[in-house]
Amino acid sequence: MANGKRGTVVELWSYGRAVGRLEGGWRGVWNCERLPNAHAKLRRRHTGLHRRVRYEVLQYPAARSMLYDAYHTILKDMAQYAGSTLRYGFGCHAGVHRSVSVVEDLARQLSKVVKVRTVHRDLYRRRADRRRVVPRR
Repeated sequence: MANGKRGTVVELWSYGRAVGRLEGGWRGVWNCERLPNAHAKLRRRHTGLHRRVRYEVLQYPAARSMLYDAYHTILKDMAQYAGSTLRYGFGCHAGVHRSVSVVEDLARQLSKVVKVRTVHRDLYRRRADRRRVVPRR
């Protein structure tokens, strides 16, 4: 790690926007709802932690563009706030597939230059609880 980045920790959170907002101070929040989701049959069995789901979500130019933007925003913030904990959120509808995929891929890239913590707030909610989420109009 470079000297200016020592002690800096980046927290990447995935969450379901329909489940509730993120509380607290965030350096940036990205909306993953407009990214195409993985095929329904694959989503029923797997989450964004699964390699195939991540591949399907991240193959689209919009996803690659979001990762590029987030990566460079975080690097810029690291230079400005060296030694701090920087928190970033990535939300999709339920917080299980798209946002998890983006967070996992971004964490893999950032871990080469800084300590990264990932938090998947809604990933382990029971499936029955996720079904009760009222869709936004």
